Amino acid sequence: MSSKGSREGTSIGHEARTLRRSSAGHSDTIARPIARHECAHWTGPLPPVLSGRIPLDVIEQIANHLDPTSNGTQGILSMATVCASWYPYCQRILYRDIILCSWDGYVKLAALALNCAAVRRRLAHTRSLLVKRSSGQKAHCPPSFPLVLAGLLPSLTKLCICNLRPPFHPSLYGALPKLGTVTTLALFDIHVNNFHELRRILSAFPHLRDLTIGCVTYPRVVPPTSLASRKIPETSTPCHARLESLSLDWSSNYHLFVCLLRWLVDASVCTNLISFEVISSVLPANGRFMIYDYLDILMESTGSSVKRVVAATEGAYAKS
Repeated sequence: MSSKGSREGTSIGHEARTLRRSSAGHSDTIARPIARHECAHWTGPLPPVLSGRIPLDVIEQIANHLDPTSNGTQGILSMATVCASWYPYCQRILYRDIILCSWDGYVKLAALALNCAAVRRRLAHTRSLLVKRSSGQKAHCPPSFPLVLAGLLPSLTKLCICNLRPPFHPSLYGALPKLGTVTTLALFDIHVNNFHELRRILSAFPHLRDLTIGCVTYPRVVPPTSLASRKIPETSTPCHARLESLSLDWSSNYHLFVCLLRWLVDASVCTNLISFEVISSVLPANGRFMIYDYLDILMESTGSSVKRVVAATEGAYAKS
């Protein structure tokens, strides 16, 4: 038994060191085990003799931990250049979470999507989209992005919009329902002309389950006396969304905030609410007691489904 095993081991070792011709017939390669120190200093793409030994499920696990939204873009791009079998999956990971932080990036992505079928296939697997501006830039969020990208993102479930400014073209409200697969929506630093515009944005997502609303204000300063003298309009309107998680920043314009609370109650949006959070990035200047009253009404409308409530004190999240 031992001599037979010895002969087999010698034969295998001999074959691993045997000179063999390549398929092209122009060069010779030696099939031999790769030493550990050689792998440690490898700087180029892996040869098939190495990459072929790694199961694809292992590659998927590695790629999943290289999050492009957390400075992992270079790692994904490097993996994509290793071999042809890794490339398709790495490309899907690269397009899984998209961040548009500049007008140039938005234009380039739109051009690629409209002119390249391969990019459209990859966008079909995109799960989250963050539209914002980079720090120091004066450009606002492009309000035309739903019109251009909505039909290309059939798997989108998470949408975050930052720094959206009017005027809003009517096509915006017509394109938003094409993103009807969105279940998680976050709005930060949004300016609207009136509550009707905010309501139309929220009503465009019938399957919405998680909603986060940061600071929402009017684009221009309105004297507090003028706001206080206005009658809050009736905002009851049909809405199919049934929220499970709601986070509100009550430092928003108090008139808009109260209208939002009334609409959430009248439209029965929060009847299945599980988690409710109210934060304050700055101390509310006006309408504090009116906000308290409507918060109580909202809490009464949620019933017994709420399992988690976070109510920050005034100015608890104020910027230093």
